[in-house]
Amino acid sequence: FAGRRDEPGYTAGVKWLHSMQNKDGGWGAFDRNCNLEILEHLPWADHNALLDPSTADLTGRIIEF
Repeated sequence: FAGRRDEPGYTAGVKWLHSMQNKDGGWGAFDRNCNLEILEHLPWADHNALLDPSTADLTGRIIEF
């Protein structure tokens, strides 16, 4: 990380990361808590594009940060 922890941008970034955390404790790619399974039943939708569940990859990157 290029910044210092006492910089305002660092603090704002950490607050934003916390605000994007899902209820299950993980992080998705784009949206927070976008895991409504009812969306999978829409006949015209690309089912995987409507959901943004927590993933081990993204959650691991946040924890590593």
